Amino acid sequence: MFIYLAMMIGNKIGRLGERIACKFLMKHGHRIICRNYLRHTGEIDIISSRGGEIHFAEVKTISRETQFDVNHETLDEFRAEERVDSVKLRHIQRTIEFYCMENGVHDLELVVDVIAVELSGKWPFRKFRVNHIKNVID
Repeated sequence: MFIYLAMMIGNKIGRLGERIACKFLMKHGHRIICRNYLRHTGEIDIISSRGGEIHFAEVKTISRETQFDVNHETLDEFRAEERVDSVKLRHIQRTIEFYCMENGVHDLELVVDVIAVELSGKWPFRKFRVNHIKNVID
């Protein structure tokens, strides 16, 4: 029961983080093309365009109030973006290849970003911090 409850809360927090990330990107001149692009190689949370670039964003969200997978002693030092490892980045790269083939993307610059959203306060969260880490893959 606890695991199911933790997953439900985690899914709500993740969706909220993605909505915040979309608004953040639009505020900074991005046009959202697609959300939750899913293929057998993985998922890309947000695909957006800005200028001559297409951005593929991985969104990681944590809540300081409902964090289940980090022990209390390290919670203050834990950062959401640390959950994007080399395996996740390889899955993102493969999924980008599918996206480009399916959508005929050839001459645009491709940028992979990580957007970390940190929520604070109790549900519904009133405060958040966004850290947009641009171009994490060269």
